[in-house]
Amino acid sequence: MKNIKKKATLICVMFMVSLISFAQKDNFDSMIDMKGTYLDQEMINRGYSFVKTEKSGSDAYQNWFNGNKNKCVTIRVSDGRVKSIVDVPNADCNRGSQGNNNNQYGNDEFSSLIDMKGTYLDQEMKNRGYRFIKTEKSGNDAYQNWFNGNKNKCVTVRVSNGRVVSVVNSTALDCQINQGNQGNMGNNSSGQYKDIKGWVASSAYDELRTRGYKEVERYKKDRLWIVWKHNRSGLCIKTGEDGGKIKEVQESEKCN
Repeated sequence: MKNIKKKATLICVMFMVSLISFAQKDNFDSMIDMKGTYLDQEMINRGYSFVKTEKSGSDAYQNWFNGNKNKCVTIRVSDGRVKSIVDVPNADCNRGSQGNNNNQYGNDEFSSLIDMKGTYLDQEMKNRGYRFIKTEKSGNDAYQNWFNGNKNKCVTVRVSNGRVVSVVNSTALDCQINQGNQGNMGNNSSGQYKDIKGWVASSAYDELRTRGYKEVERYKKDRLWIVWKHNRSGLCIKTGEDGGKIKEVQESEKCN
């Protein structure tokens, strides 16, 4: 009788372990034969960050890491479609068994961004609580500054040939933020605005609203112009957007 109880208990334990293992396992079946063009967004939606790509003949092997699950997977893409997705050791995602990273390209916090397509950088940084500050170009490279107000932290992201090459910590000055105000530029009673020239338009508009500006009107001439009025100072400005970037920003009289 005792042996029967022991066996029953053992079976129950094994069954529970199997259930837990199954619950933790990602189901990627729906992604098999998916077009590769949809892969990046699908993996980001599932909480994964791109790590790297290696090619072998006509096949591409992409490694993705999920920090919450401490899990690395390799995706094989062939002829433009997903052929397989398998679990691999965390070392394949440049991480140790506990998710530690000794990445050589800069800040460990952003190691999963290395070699990511630049088109996905904006959303990924926003998801991490950063807001875009500015871009400076040097040859084929673009250097983007991003700021996290909660962490009072500025980083510089280098993008080359359409891919993220490095992410490193920068001084608050690089983000034009005074550390003493915890990165809150919205308290600027004078309505600072000149620094947003060159910003991605959507980020610039969000920043202006944070600083206390309200949109008055918009019109299309040589480019898209938006007139803004600062709530505290009454300062009136206008921004000129072209190609998704702020090309001009200047004072205006259209608020009167």
